[in-house]
Amino acid sequence: MKLKKFNLTISSLVFTLGMSHAYADFSSDAEILLNWGEKNYSQILTTHETTKVLPPWYYRYYPVANVYVGLNSQDNGIYVLNGAPGAVPVLFGNVPDFLKQINSTNSTYCDQNLAPEGFSFQQVGNVIKVSTNGQCPRLTARPVCTPSANEPGVSVLSSTDIRNFTLDGISFTNPAIGSLVQPAIQKAGKTNTCIINAPKSLLTQTIDMDVCVDVSDKLSDFSNLSSFFIAKPPITMKIQGGVVNLPTDDCFKTDSTYIINALTKESWNNVNGVFIKN
Repeated sequence: MKLKKFNLTISSLVFTLGMSHAYADFSSDAEILLNWGEKNYSQILTTHETTKVLPPWYYRYYPVANVYVGLNSQDNGIYVLNGAPGAVPVLFGNVPDFLKQINSTNSTYCDQNLAPEGFSFQQVGNVIKVSTNGQCPRLTARPVCTPSANEPGVSVLSSTDIRNFTLDGISFTNPAIGSLVQPAIQKAGKTNTCIINAPKSLLTQTIDMDVCVDVSDKLSDFSNLSSFFIAKPPITMKIQGGVVNLPTDDCFKTDSTYIINALTKESWNNVNGVFIKN
């Protein structure tokens, strides 16, 4: 039972990497806008800073310019604040308008502004190559590839295939267990997800992944399973695989493992050929 729990945990991490869609919230919108600001106002925002949260504010401080750039989740405003004593925030714009501007100039399905730290995209035709450029950044909750838009009316069958998978930094106390875990994880990575109301830009896109992620902190809660494995951080996952997206008439007539409605957030699991609503 413990081993099954460990196996499912690793499989869920693989699935997170394989998912080619996500639903934006204010936090992710803030990352898009602040990253975009750094790229387009680099003469002022000369350094890359991390986002801090002090509700309702999502903000970054730029020490060289002594400037704060913040987004307010209550009024959707984008503000700039000079760091001098007595200064007050100045309204620069609003979140929806700037998101429309960014999305209208996006040339790829994956939004580089929202990519996890250390991930990069290169698009050639309808093939999007996702890479960590030989590094192993820490795995975050942020999906690898987030759509730049979300348009209703399109159903897409998204097939994930993990072709090659290695887990380093863990040695199994019983080699027989180790020989079973890795193939099981690779099999778990081969899933079909059908997306109702998917972005039209998702159609016929192919995502090719060659990535490595550090999952050391994700496995820290499983110290009680130490009888099965010995961890020697950093624990890294190297994954080669892809996602092929094709149109479909009816998600409920596919062999999908999961069905997700991008607009309503409803989801269904395939249980023995029958889709059960979550």
